[in-house]
Amino acid sequence: MSPLFAYGGPRMHSLHPAFTALAVAVGLFGSWTATDLFRRVFANVGRARIAWLTAASAALGLAIWAMHLIALLGQDAGSPDSFDGAVMAMSAAVAVGGCGLAFWVTARRSRDVMFSLMGGAIIGLTITVAQCVGMDGLNGLAVTGYRPPWIAFAVISAMVASAAGLAISEMGRATVRRVIASILLTIAMLASHEASIAAFDLEPSGVVSPGGLDPFFLALATSGGVVFVLFLASVAALFDRRFEGMAAIESERNAAQLRSVLEQTPVGIVVADAPSGDIRFANSEAEYLMGHSMTDQAQPRDSLPYGPIDDQGRRRSADNLPLMRAVRRGYRTDRMVQRYRRPDGSVVIFEIAAAPIRDADGRIVQAVATFHDVTAKMKAEEALRQSQRMEGIGQLTGGVAHDFNNVLTAVLGSLQLASKRVTDERAKQLMDNAVQAAERGAKLTSQLLAFSRRQRLEPLPVDLNAMIERMGGLFSSTLGGTVKVEKVLAAGLPPALADPAQLELALLNLALNARDAMPQGGVLRLSTALATLGAPRSSSEPEAGRYIALSVKDTGPGMSDEVAERAFEPFFTTKPLGKGSGLGLSQVLGLAKQLGGGVRLQTAPDAGAEVVLYLPVSPEPKAVAGIDRQAEPPRAREGARVLVVDDDPDVRRFVVDFLQDSGYAVTDAVDGPSGLKALEEKGPFDLILLDFAMSGMTGSEVARTVRAANPSQPILMMTGYLEHEAVLSELGAQPMLQKPFDPSELLFRVAALIEA
Repeated sequence: MSPLFAYGGPRMHSLHPAFTALAVAVGLFGSWTATDLFRRVFANVGRARIAWLTAASAALGLAIWAMHLIALLGQDAGSPDSFDGAVMAMSAAVAVGGCGLAFWVTARRSRDVMFSLMGGAIIGLTITVAQCVGMDGLNGLAVTGYRPPWIAFAVISAMVASAAGLAISEMGRATVRRVIASILLTIAMLASHEASIAAFDLEPSGVVSPGGLDPFFLALATSGGVVFVLFLASVAALFDRRFEGMAAIESERNAAQLRSVLEQTPVGIVVADAPSGDIRFANSEAEYLMGHSMTDQAQPRDSLPYGPIDDQGRRRSADNLPLMRAVRRGYRTDRMVQRYRRPDGSVVIFEIAAAPIRDADGRIVQAVATFHDVTAKMKAEEALRQSQRMEGIGQLTGGVAHDFNNVLTAVLGSLQLASKRVTDERAKQLMDNAVQAAERGAKLTSQLLAFSRRQRLEPLPVDLNAMIERMGGLFSSTLGGTVKVEKVLAAGLPPALADPAQLELALLNLALNARDAMPQGGVLRLSTALATLGAPRSSSEPEAGRYIALSVKDTGPGMSDEVAERAFEPFFTTKPLGKGSGLGLSQVLGLAKQLGGGVRLQTAPDAGAEVVLYLPVSPEPKAVAGIDRQAEPPRAREGARVLVVDDDPDVRRFVVDFLQDSGYAVTDAVDGPSGLKALEEKGPFDLILLDFAMSGMTGSEVARTVRAANPSQPILMMTGYLEHEAVLSELGAQPMLQKPFDPSELLFRVAALIEA
């Protein structure tokens, strides 16, 4: 092969100091530059990472090759007069490739001592192999023998020094460590070279190439070229660091902006590290919603008194939460409703979404969860469902009550008429039992109408204190001797706006519920007060304003939170089967709401229960007198004539028979048109009794037709149900008798209207 380059000159028997200085300088600069370039590998990704890995490998490989070449040029005993270009190129390739493998191994685990030692050992082996290959490229010298111990020493010394240097370089960014690493790598190169020279026996081959370049000049040219290449690489690394710094500043600015955005986002955001689940970030909205700091928790989360709970209020394990499932198992949660107890004891409902955060290799590094408070939304939805249930029951009530009340009217009236004609005591007792059963059915229908707020009320100014005093005897007879009644009545109380009859029924229902809650006896406290309320705390309470408060409190066992939440639900009862319909509190609430007030329930286990009924303050300062219950209904005025119009034959027959027995002259009609025809042919009448819901022509239509011809004609409307508010507005101030009615009540109303 033709020599790559040749030189002439004196042959020295030892390494010249100038060549040594050049070799050491190239080794130090090359090692420093290579470690600097290698650091850029971890600051980049993708193709840039591969480019910097290649640059670091080339820098250290060229330094190894150049240092070996310069050292060979400075040898005296058997100094070569030329080099084989192909072999020297192979030596350089071995050096660059071996360094590339070493850096690739080290880059697999950043700052891992084990991987750094492995990479350093590969560099040391590469130095020795590259130098041995380079020895085969000497022209003018022949290898006549070698010494294995020296070769082993060359390999071991290079590997130890290189491993130590690379490990120290990877231990941190300190300049002192990099200087030490560069010195150790240079020592590895120089020690390996000297050991390799000592390991081979070199003798002149007798073939000397004519002419050539000066060895020192050639060493200077080699070192200068390599240093220039290394300098360019260092400049590139400098600019890359500058760009990295600028990018870091920009990234920090963007991170600050992102953090500001996250802090101002009206959604709770929490980020946790994988796989520990430690909270890394929580914005202010998250800590506000949860009521505590998320990142400063010294105790384990599962041991804290606050946190996620289930529907029964028990603490939930962190492993089953969306954030932990995302950070540990990679599960994604798009929407989940979770109850959460705050440190102050309040319970809120969150809607949570969570997802894992993965790196470029697909590993889970973090997880993020977002949540917002849906407590009000859930309560609104529950209120809507409750309203829909109430509407459904109300529609059912309206549909059934008419026919049912017609049946009860006929049953009650017929039984009472029959009881006057029966002398057998046993038969009278059986009839009384039937009357009581029918009255319970009538009461159930009345409760349904009250609960659905479809009953027709006659609000009047009522003196609550006088009403309670007047009902004292009724309480004594119905509550029994084991229940003591206490009254705490506020003096100077203005009248409340209420329907006296319905209010008495509601108060009696509350008293009976209290009695049932105290089977062993206790105290029932009835109290009144003038109250000013703020914003309602539940759907059962009235709007903010001024009200008359009527309180019924017992000393019974009270209610649990679960029972109290359902207390106003229709048909919900904790009483044994057959002991309650579950409509008592529903009726009270419906009455209060229909009057424009509300109800508040205050109870706790072993603390009794208190139901406070809030009624509007009457605009009229004077209350009406109590309900007048005469012992005997009035007799008919002589010659009084009544027209009864009802499409139900049973009800019509009972009303006609009862009024005739009471002395009235009665004419009946089966529907509206028949009634108008009877009025035209047999009129005038002192009173017209009209059923509201009739097929074809309704009672209100008949009433309007009659009033158009005779505005002063007395009319009493009978109805078994009220379908909706439009019916109430249609009736207006029209006198009305609610079915089923007591026969004596019918006589009172008929007599009052005829006398008026």
